[in-house]
Amino acid sequence: MKPRELIVIFLSAVIECILTFVLTQVFALGNWGMLAIFTVNVIVLLSIYLWFNRKEKKHAEIEDILREMNIVSHEDLTAHRDLHARLDLLGMVNCTEKLTDTLFAPITCTSNIKKTLYFMGVAGSKWVNDPPVLVQFERMLQKVSAAQGEVKFLLINPRGDGWQKLKSLRRDRLSDESYPKFKELASKYPCLKVRLYDSLPSFRLQFVDNSYVTVSRYKFEFSEYEATHYGWDAPHLIVKNEEPELSTGNIRHFWSLYMAFQYLYDHIWNHSKDLSTLEL
Repeated sequence: MKPRELIVIFLSAVIECILTFVLTQVFALGNWGMLAIFTVNVIVLLSIYLWFNRKEKKHAEIEDILREMNIVSHEDLTAHRDLHARLDLLGMVNCTEKLTDTLFAPITCTSNIKKTLYFMGVAGSKWVNDPPVLVQFERMLQKVSAAQGEVKFLLINPRGDGWQKLKSLRRDRLSDESYPKFKELASKYPCLKVRLYDSLPSFRLQFVDNSYVTVSRYKFEFSEYEATHYGWDAPHLIVKNEEPELSTGNIRHFWSLYMAFQYLYDHIWNHSKDLSTLEL
């Protein structure tokens, strides 16, 4: 406890002693009256002590949090707030350590989709190769169809140069078993559209209900790909789309990078082949 706070408690005790003396002289209180005043004095002093102690603990907790964030001064805190505001302006609201156990992991994402899902990746195997995930994926397609929504998947052309390059980098450990599943689903659900591009992927992109996009890069070398648990341990940046603030009428995330990634996605989509042209 700081010296200033100890002085406050000491002065409070002195004032209470003076008031007690005055009251006993003026009102000629008996033993029970003296006991009541003593009890009140103890309660007041204890309350002051506990208040200061709680305040000190709160400050210590805040200092620990700021120290973990490498913020050790008021200037650092102001700089951190300014940085957060700039990132928010760009729509960059969060970053996860990995894909596993997040809201945009395939098994969870397909459960929460309302109307639109756009994806760009390698072979889309995480969405359809695991039977429980495939079941949930088809349920999502049924829900999106009923909502007159759209699901678009951009995958590498397994007959193109990009596929051959990636297959070589991953020591021939690249499977195309997901493609027949996507082709069957696309024929069954018109809301699902799948196209194929010929280059190595720039990003793993996942646009959810026109609300946010998750962005991650790929590790092409097999040793690095294996070290990240085949992409499951890859960190993902979450970028929110522009959205109006009803209370102010302003646009939040005014300079969001969401649309930049959307333009990239649309450009690749418009220069890719439909999955139906692929002979399996």
